[in-house]
Amino acid sequence: MPQTSSVEIFDPKTLRHVGSHSFGITEGSLTVLDWHKGHGWAVFAHYDAKGGEPGKDHRYAQLVKLDANYRPIQRWVFPPEVLAKMKPYSVSGASWHASGVLALSGHDLPEIYFLRLPPAGSILQPVGTIGVTTNGQAIDWDPRKPNLLWSIDRKQKLVVGTDFSGVVPE
Repeated sequence: MPQTSSVEIFDPKTLRHVGSHSFGITEGSLTVLDWHKGHGWAVFAHYDAKGGEPGKDHRYAQLVKLDANYRPIQRWVFPPEVLAKMKPYSVSGASWHASGVLALSGHDLPEIYFLRLPPAGSILQPVGTIGVTTNGQAIDWDPRKPNLLWSIDRKQKLVVGTDFSGVVPE
C-alpha cells in the first residue's frame, strides 16, 4: 500500500526496455492489460487478504477500457458469481477471444470464466466456465491459433497450451 501500477514495454526480439506508462496510485492493482480492437483493456484488482486496500475487497475489481494513451473510457465490474469463486483474491489473467468474449482466470482455481460486455449497465455478463489443468494467473490467446489459450502452471513453472476449439462460449 498504496497500490501503484505501471506498464513496462519491451522489444520482444531484443528484450530491451522501450517504454513505460505509470498509472500511479489508482483504482487498485493492475493485473491485466490486453489490447483488443484498438483499445487497452485493464483489470484493476482488489484483494481481501494481505496487501488489500482498507475498506475495499475483491468485489471492487473492475475492467477498464482505455484509449491509446491509457486514459479510461469506460468501466465494468465482474459478476458476483465469478467474484465469489476468486475470493479472497481477484482476476489474475484476461484475454479477448476472436469471438468477442473475454476469458478470465482467477488466482487459484483451475477454471476459465467467459464474459461479455453487457448491452446496458455496468456488470459484465457471464457466458460460461470451462475447467483447465492450470491454477489461475496469466492467460493469453495464441495469435496464430485463435482457439489455443496459454496459461501458467506456477508450481511446475510451465506454460501450458489448452485447445478450446469448439468449446468457447459465444
